[in-house]
Amino acid sequence: MSLKDFHRFDTEDKEMVTVQNNIKSFVTQLNFIKLDGRIIDSLPVNGRQVEVTVLSTVTLIPHGLGRKFQGWHLVDIQGDARVWRVASSTANTALFLPLIASASVVVKLWVY
Repeated sequence: MSLKDFHRFDTEDKEMVTVQNNIKSFVTQLNFIKLDGRIIDSLPVNGRQVEVTVLSTVTLIPHGLGRKFQGWHLVDIQGDARVWRVASSTANTALFLPLIASASVVVKLWVY
């Protein structure tokens, strides 16, 4: 199921305009958890999806959050490989998510 876009009705009623604005604001937040047309309701909203190739050596993935990441979820994987975080990495976690894979593989991640 994919989210439908919110459309406002043209009206001169100020209360109805206010209600529609509030609904649009709320629905816009929901779009942050829409991945590949699917609603993912178990993921934290304050994150972003990243598509990268994870190598069999430490791969520093720029997550673009503007803060230290709190965690990550594997959303999609395009091959037969295990992917894990390198806990011993000294990379700046405000900029990068250090991952490694058992074989090079393209993945989609939800980083939050």
